[in-house]
Amino acid sequence: MRILLVLLLLLPIRQVWAEMRYGVLTYHDVVEGKVSGQTDTPTVSRSKLIEHFDWLKNNGYTPVSWKQIKEAEAGKGSLPEKPVLLTFDDGYLSFYQTVFPLLQQYRYPAVLAVVTSWLDEKDYVPYGTTKLPRNHFLSWPQIKTLQQSGLVEIASHSDNLHRGQAGNPMGSEFAAALSGYYRNGRYETAEEYRHRIEADLKTSADKIERHTGVRPRIIVWPYGQFNQTAVNIARKTGFDGSFSLYDRRLNRLSDGHIGRAMLDEGSDTAFLQAYLQEQLPRHRPQKIAHVDLDYIYDTDERQMNRNIDALIDRISKLGVNTVYLQAFADPDGDGTADAVYFPNRRIPMRADLFSRVSWQLMSRTKTEVYAWMPMLAVNAGKGYEYVTDHRTQMPDPAHYLRLSPYNEKNRKLLEDLYEDLAFHARFNGIIFHDDGLLTDNEGKIAPGKRSEEQYRREAVQKEQDLIKHGDRLKTAALNYSFNGLEQMKTARNLYAGVITDKNQQKWFAQSLPAFVKHYDYTAIMAMPYMENEAAIDSLQAAEWLKGLVTTVQNSGLPSEKIVFELQTVNWRSERPLPAGEITNWLHILRQAGVQNIGYYPDNVHTNQPPIQQIKPVLDQFQ
Repeated sequence: MRILLVLLLLLPIRQVWAEMRYGVLTYHDVVEGKVSGQTDTPTVSRSKLIEHFDWLKNNGYTPVSWKQIKEAEAGKGSLPEKPVLLTFDDGYLSFYQTVFPLLQQYRYPAVLAVVTSWLDEKDYVPYGTTKLPRNHFLSWPQIKTLQQSGLVEIASHSDNLHRGQAGNPMGSEFAAALSGYYRNGRYETAEEYRHRIEADLKTSADKIERHTGVRPRIIVWPYGQFNQTAVNIARKTGFDGSFSLYDRRLNRLSDGHIGRAMLDEGSDTAFLQAYLQEQLPRHRPQKIAHVDLDYIYDTDERQMNRNIDALIDRISKLGVNTVYLQAFADPDGDGTADAVYFPNRRIPMRADLFSRVSWQLMSRTKTEVYAWMPMLAVNAGKGYEYVTDHRTQMPDPAHYLRLSPYNEKNRKLLEDLYEDLAFHARFNGIIFHDDGLLTDNEGKIAPGKRSEEQYRREAVQKEQDLIKHGDRLKTAALNYSFNGLEQMKTARNLYAGVITDKNQQKWFAQSLPAFVKHYDYTAIMAMPYMENEAAIDSLQAAEWLKGLVTTVQNSGLPSEKIVFELQTVNWRSERPLPAGEITNWLHILRQAGVQNIGYYPDNVHTNQPPIQQIKPVLDQFQ
């Protein structure tokens, strides 16, 4: 009883420890004098570093060591108020000559991450697409001196992962710490990937221990890019800290990986203050183009290359900041995946196209890319159980052909697809297709006549079943998705009729409140000509849209989590909508204070919607 009481008393303390926050600042090379605008590496001047150190001291921040953080996490110590961890990447000579004397002067501890294969080079170090002189980096005796000082902890920056490598036949280069290496006409397997990462981390740790006498505890992932599989391997190899980059939030003691703010010569003390006080903007309004890769694919590879270039050019000119990019192939337009655009174990690959286009969009246009994937609508052929209408015991031809989410074999196929997508491609989030529905005559329902209350209860249960199914798909992707759980966003399409007609909630097992609560974004298909069964004119369509916006805003749900996705084609008439009508809808959304907007489809071949008319309106959403 006494032991139980002690444990209960410790619970609140552990909760406080878990919620304690600390910032992590990241520097690279430090130079005397002014920083050249032509440097190959992120660089700060000595005077800028001193400015940062002085600001920390004058504003009550205390640099701490990784040992202090781990002891606080274990409940064996505590952190001071306003703790900060200083880290320096790559192992430049300037750390020994410039940074170390400053650390001694200020009595600031720091972490130094070194790429051990670089230390084996004689004349030049391969750095990205260039080479740097070997004498620009530290020597092993200098690193040992730093380790023995008691101020500096040596971390691994990998042995040979600080480079890019081909991820598809077209040569798209991804960080070597990520999966999906392509060479000699084949993709690496999951087993080969795990072995490659484990071997690299062990080699790096062995070298550091051999030269310093201390085995490293921290892995600083090159370029800040990692996945959960790599983190698990690092933990197994003996690393108790996994460090990434480009995080805008502070870290908690309970975090599985450590985010960092990267600083260079342009980082002033106002940025330091905003980061350390968690005042950096976390949300930017989304401006979304929803793109069909079916429009980009071509059997003629040269034409497909031209299509890709045209898409990249178009997206960069449009001014959108997010792309919902189709990852499945639907050449017959029935909404069901017949194949996919990535290597996988389960269904045909039409072409290894998604990883190439996604990475080019992310790297060349700086947009975020969400992989547009089905939840259920996959034609897997015979031997699988499909959703059927209980009245006919057949799939309902009025809806997509869908795999049943209640069948384990089906779930495994879908989870494998999501895992393989993440293994071979880089993307920021998942947009679940609008196929995640079960009508009132599908799924788990009671036999015989049902009351309205029973209809409602069944719809709520099926809605939750589908949400849990989506969670399993996301979890499968998280094994290899780059940059971990916090960086993998989810969005889900929702029919507008579910919002405007309460009966449709039970017809489709969907609801706006449940979606907004569970997903990062809910993309409402605000498509007047699709939702209205009878023919309507443009004035009626505009009024319908206004009514939808009013209904959503009156719900009191957080607007920053809701996307209004417009249509650019009238599928009933099979004609593109006039640019004036689309821009009018955008004006309606902007005047109503809508934050996140998008449209579907974007057609690079027909310039639909027209860049000249659409971009000025998109630019007004800030």
